[in-house]
Amino acid sequence: MKVKSLAIALGLAFGAFAAQAAPISLTPGPVYIQFNNIEQAGLIDTSGFSNIDLNGDGTNDLTTGRSEFNWGVFNVSSVQAGAVATNHEDIGGGPNYFSNAGPGNPQVSGIFYGFQLGSGPTKLTGGWIDLYWNDVNTISASDTVGGATFLPSQRTDWNQAGKFTTGALLARLQYGSGVINGDATTTVSSTVDPLNLSGTGIADGFANVVDINKDGVINSLDGAWAGAIDTDWFFVDPNGNGVKGEVGETRDLRFSTLFQNLDAWDGTNVQGLRSNDPARAFAIPEPGILALMGVALLGVGVTRRRRSV
Repeated sequence: MKVKSLAIALGLAFGAFAAQAAPISLTPGPVYIQFNNIEQAGLIDTSGFSNIDLNGDGTNDLTTGRSEFNWGVFNVSSVQAGAVATNHEDIGGGPNYFSNAGPGNPQVSGIFYGFQLGSGPTKLTGGWIDLYWNDVNTISASDTVGGATFLPSQRTDWNQAGKFTTGALLARLQYGSGVINGDATTTVSSTVDPLNLSGTGIADGFANVVDINKDGVINSLDGAWAGAIDTDWFFVDPNGNGVKGEVGETRDLRFSTLFQNLDAWDGTNVQGLRSNDPARAFAIPEPGILALMGVALLGVGVTRRRRSV
């Protein structure tokens, strides 16, 4: 009977949570997220876009030069329970627990933007990513691969691009240094210049979850997944002293991108690219889930006391 009471209490608690929050919860532990992207690289004019305060500090974060080098939109094809490949450095794939199953099913999408050209054509600085959850799938495979039916002209602001940026915010991510040891400014490093691409290229980078409301705590108020992936699991060494993971040298996510030409997204002075990449994170139980478990266990205790009277 004790087991049955626990099951009922947990079921009621988690059922209430599911009714209140549409996005799936990330399974605690290594997470491997597969993206399909379409993007542009080159000098992209953003003078028509509004100023935007991305991190809630009251200042405009994306106004320098009114241009960027790289941006794009993406669709998540799967979220997997991954496995640690190298501790604090890399995570590999595993079994799916979320898949983009097509029309009528939930979907994860988003936009990456605000990247600037660094010290050379294979290095970028800055960069942001917004992740969204939609209860009903609206993005087709042709929007992110092949002919790319979603066009660059459909982007309406720094971080707004039609159906890719609707729904519930899961998290906002800000790229950070660390992809190159001893380099405190580069946030993305590529094997080739994307504007002179022959074949394919690979890019790598790290990012952290943003405390959007600047309350000093990263939780569900900053996105449904924000608290779960704010773990500082990846260790980097941007100061180049040979010691990784010092204060300020931890990151929440790692991205690796394989890209190739996509002429359908070409524009003036830019190169269209089609890419796919895994994002890796190490998730922890979300505080809301733990609180509900506490409520459920409290309910079990009350039930037991009543039975003993």
